[in-house]
Amino acid sequence: MIILARREARRLRAVLRRRTLGLARNGQAPPVTLQAAAAGGLLVRLHLDHLAVECLLEGDGRAAGSVELPLEALADFEGRDDSPVHLESPTPGRATARWDDRGVPQSREYAVPDVAPQAFPEMPAALVERPPGLLDAFAEATATAGERTARHALDCILLKGSTSEVVATDGRQVLVQGGFGLPWDDDVLVRSVPLFACKALPRDAPVAIGRTGPHVVLRAGAWTLHLSIEADARFPRVEHAVPDPASASTRLTIDPADAAFLAGGIDRLPGGGDPHAPATLDCNGRVAVRARAFGHGPPTELVLARSRYSGEPVRLHTNREYLARALRLGFDELRFFGPDAPALCRDGLRSFAWQPLSNESAIAPSEDAAVIEPALVGQAVGTIAMESPSPSGCKPAAKPVSEPAPEGPTDGVASALEVAEALHRALAEARSRTGRLVAALRRDRRRSRLVASTLRSIEELRLQEVAGG
Repeated sequence: MIILARREARRLRAVLRRRTLGLARNGQAPPVTLQAAAAGGLLVRLHLDHLAVECLLEGDGRAAGSVELPLEALADFEGRDDSPVHLESPTPGRATARWDDRGVPQSREYAVPDVAPQAFPEMPAALVERPPGLLDAFAEATATAGERTARHALDCILLKGSTSEVVATDGRQVLVQGGFGLPWDDDVLVRSVPLFACKALPRDAPVAIGRTGPHVVLRAGAWTLHLSIEADARFPRVEHAVPDPASASTRLTIDPADAAFLAGGIDRLPGGGDPHAPATLDCNGRVAVRARAFGHGPPTELVLARSRYSGEPVRLHTNREYLARALRLGFDELRFFGPDAPALCRDGLRSFAWQPLSNESAIAPSEDAAVIEPALVGQAVGTIAMESPSPSGCKPAAKPVSEPAPEGPTDGVASALEVAEALHRALAEARSRTGRLVAALRRDRRRSRLVASTLRSIEELRLQEVAGG
């Protein structure tokens, strides 16, 4: 029998989820194994084809033998207290769980997935401790990786032993992170998995790393990850895709206040749902980011008033997600090598480069653009009213053509974008009302001309009658 606290089951389930492990939602998952540890405590293990996960739960007197459970079983009896869950395997392929839920006895019986057993990976002879940050580097590499193609394993992370760098690419962006002191000399590939970003893993503790023949091993707190080495996979030569920083024609330094301003507003710019989420970064006299919805209509422009660039002016049309990612990664300097060449961010031991979109679709400055500057943040838009004569000549009361600004103080880029959206609506309504007014005046003018022509005809008839009389 295995005895597990409900709180421990909750802790395990925070990591052992299909989404976290990169498993298909409805596909078959291998069972979770709980067994007594040789040195006391409880070992919880899950073995996938490319990843093996182990957690050591400390404590004596609660584990004897082993029990296998379906992955989803943890969700049934997890909880926030330390009440025990009794797990047994009465017959091969079956498992039972018994626990109390607020004093009410609960029981479940499970069919264990019929998966061919695999020997759990061995530990390396030694693990080398590294400072916190290695797990975060793997998480960012996973966010950069793409899907496997016929030629390259873009779903893998390259661990370069010669330079101690963690490298990932999806064919459009490249992230290189160095300074981790990998304890081997050659290059190895491991599969990228969402597990690296799991918040339930300790993020602020040192990470121990080592290697066996078939696996790279990471240990963070009670958790140990065995990553299968993809020995036969090929990885692109990303060093050819990253430009030489010294050859940059333009350097943009983003002020911290502008970085916060842009990070808060770039996802709210129009056109975010368009393919490739396009936006234009323009360094020409001033620094601005523009976007428009569905490739037409007046653009919205965020002005980075405190940021400066040096070198040649450049207008870069890019997927806004890459620009936003550069900000999230903490880069404050961007280097450009022309409108069609990859953009590069670099600081010390990290490099992030991405390929821009076609410069033919770049958004040029426009007089009808809704311009948002940091100085506008916190301001509200008042009601815009317009008086015009109706076609009948009556003068209606003034009517607002935009929604009034929300009451109370407004702050942040979101408020500035609401200001721009309200202004756009006001201008559109004003254009519509102006168009109707012009059409009405033209009808009035034609009507006036017709009346005048009719009066002249009547006068001529009267003159003819007088002359004939």
